[in-house]
Amino acid sequence: MIPHIFSISSTSKFIMICLLAQNCGCKYFEKSSSSDVTEFKEVKFDLNDISVLLPYPEKESDLDNYLGFEFKQGANQRILFKKPVFDQLISTVVRNEFKGIDLSSASLYQEYRIISMRADPCAPSDVEKDTSCKLEFRLVAQYFPPLFNDKEGDLGSRETSETAIHLIYRLDNDSFQSLIRDLLDFKVKSSVSTAGRLKVHPGIEAAGMNSVYSKSLKTIIANYGDNKNLYRAAILAQDQEKKKLVFGMIEKKLQDYEAIADPTSKKFASGFDGLNIVPESSSSENLQPFFKVFWPALGRFLIDEKLEDQRIMEESGFGILKNSFRIDNPLLANRNNTDCISCHNAGWQRLFVENNAPKTTRDEKEMYSNSKFDLKPGVGMRNFLATSTRHFGYTDHQPAITFRTINETAAAAQKINSEWLIQQPR
Repeated sequence: MIPHIFSISSTSKFIMICLLAQNCGCKYFEKSSSSDVTEFKEVKFDLNDISVLLPYPEKESDLDNYLGFEFKQGANQRILFKKPVFDQLISTVVRNEFKGIDLSSASLYQEYRIISMRADPCAPSDVEKDTSCKLEFRLVAQYFPPLFNDKEGDLGSRETSETAIHLIYRLDNDSFQSLIRDLLDFKVKSSVSTAGRLKVHPGIEAAGMNSVYSKSLKTIIANYGDNKNLYRAAILAQDQEKKKLVFGMIEKKLQDYEAIADPTSKKFASGFDGLNIVPESSSSENLQPFFKVFWPALGRFLIDEKLEDQRIMEESGFGILKNSFRIDNPLLANRNNTDCISCHNAGWQRLFVENNAPKTTRDEKEMYSNSKFDLKPGVGMRNFLATSTRHFGYTDHQPAITFRTINETAAAAQKINSEWLIQQPR
């Protein structure tokens, strides 16, 4: 029998116990004293500890406090995403139905900044019938174009681009356990509570992006977002006229990266072209009626308020809501069965139906639920624009956080709390 060897460290507020012999992780306990009795309450992850959204950079000079794809850390050059691989990703989206789309802005490598991150203890395998959990560290880099003519450098005074890149790093068990310890340490060092709904990270917002506290998160990003562990990269690119959105993806195959097709449509790029999801796939078949049926009926209803148009909205809204609930459920929908554009469209289509046809019948059998966390949107969703596809970042300098992001975070936090604190998952 392997002996239990513990490492114990303590501060005035917290005590951390690590089980070292089996590399089975750590637990934090918060001290609370009343009279002559000291009690210890176990610290567990909240939503904002697993998914971290950084504050919006209000001034162009603030961007210096945000990580790009390459940066100096002390004497070391750190790389999250190599330029040749970045160029390969950009090239994947200019094909098929989207030939000729102007993505010149999206190709400006140096203008991206890391704006959010998440730890995922159970990403699905790409191999059919493989039900094992893949351990992932995820980053989102959003495109911030330079403001050549703005003397004040005020980033909050103009639209932000929808263009963003999603970076996915695969970790082994030891690395993921180390990530959990670092995130626990990051949590307990916050000067304010991180509990509650998913929102801009409270601790970073309170401390500021140039603080020692925020710099500790940058160290976490640099350590676990190493380009050597990059498994997949995806881009949502917006054309120069802001009329089209297109998704592309590359994945590591042995030593090289290759463009991968959407498994639901067999196309290398999917997107949003005017009022259509292109190409239509099995997962978008109930979202497409939003553009073809619900949206036209809503336009007529706002002018004439005819009951017939209200009926059309409610009937089409039933299917839209049902499909949105399924797509926003991380236990049911993933990259293997849902195309990118449907995943990014589901949340705001749901809001349009709920806000404009509130009497629509709801089939919630496939809606995600989790009693341990508050799944209501904290910020962003109720102000979503009809054309926004942002999952976890900023749209017009306002936070955009979708139901899908909230649900994925809750599922990840629950699994980490139950399986990765002290006891390693079996």
